[in-house]
Amino acid sequence: MSGGTLNIEGNTLNISGLGIYASFSLPYPDNVFRMSGGTINILSPTTVSGSANNFSLLLGMNPNNASVTGGTVNITIPSNRNAYLNTTIPSGT
Repeated sequence: MSGGTLNIEGNTLNISGLGIYASFSLPYPDNVFRMSGGTINILSPTTVSGSANNFSLLLGMNPNNASVTGGTVNITIPSNRNAYLNTTIPSGT
């Protein structure tokens, strides 16, 4: 992503009992994420009561497949819960 705006609504997808995925999810080592500009808005992220799967953002790719040199990620959540992030991208990438 080098510009523009991407809006993502909360996710309630449950595939074959594997559970709820993060609202923005790139979970596999071969996935690629490159961001140099623009804005990603995650609105009303996934929430499953009592579940460990309440992630708003999941970036699980091999760190060599990731580059973040600019841009903004906004996560808008209800006031009664936290935003959960999980990423393999090292700081300063």
